Amino acid sequence: MPELPDLNVFSRNLTKLLSGKKVEVVEIYYQAKTDASPADIKKYLEGATLTEVKREGKELRFVFDNDTVLGLHLMLHGKLEVSDEVKPVKKTIAALIFDDKTSLVISDFMRQAKLSLNPAVLKFRMHYQKK
Repeated sequence: MPELPDLNVFSRNLTKLLSGKKVEVVEIYYQAKTDASPADIKKYLEGATLTEVKREGKELRFVFDNDTVLGLHLMLHGKLEVSDEVKPVKKTIAALIFDDKTSLVISDFMRQAKLSLNPAVLKFRMHYQKK
């Protein structure tokens, strides 16, 4: 399972590689691990431009210019692969194909990685008791 420092590095590197690119095609290969229908995910992401990738908790958040956020929890064995060619790998969960034909493939051999469309913002609260 990626730890927080790993996710910070992933978010920085993915932002450098993919920000400013427009999503041309979204392919959902394993729908059971998404909280939205493939049609909804395609509707919101296709044609949108990725502005940045952030880490929030143990998730990566892909932020798009149309105020849509795609959340990704890699779970134990999830993997990300950025490539200059469109090539699904074994046990692919989803793929984002950008207008310059760069692809981002999300895979997990245990099929546990989770995608969420517009996930809730995590809020941490500290409670102090006055004595």
